[in-house]
Amino acid sequence: MKKNNFIFSQFYRTFSRIARKVREEDFCAAESYAARDALCRYLAAEAYGLAQKFAEEEEEKISLQYMKLAAKLLGLSLRPKKLCDLEEIKRALDRLKAEKASS
Repeated sequence: MKKNNFIFSQFYRTFSRIARKVREEDFCAAESYAARDALCRYLAAEAYGLAQKFAEEEEEKISLQYMKLAAKLLGLSLRPKKLCDLEEIKRALDRLKAEKASS
C-alpha cells in the first residue's frame, strides 16, 4: 500500500508544480511560435522527469505513458500553429544562412 501512496504523491507534486508555473491562458494566449515552443518544451521536460521517477520505481507502464506524453509535447513544440509562424521561421533561417555566408 505504501508504494501506491508514493505514486499518488508523485502525481500530485508534479501536477501541482506545473499548475503553479503554467496556466491554461499561457498556452492558449501564446502569440508567437517561440512562446508556445518554450511552453511545450517545459511541459515535456516535466513529463520526462516524472517518467524517469516511475522507471526508478519499476513502474514501467506508467513510465511509458509519461514518455509518450513527453514525445507528443515535443512534437507539438516543433510544429508551427500558424502560417505566419512558419514564415517567421523561414526568415530566421534565411538570416542565419546569410550570416554564415558572410562569415
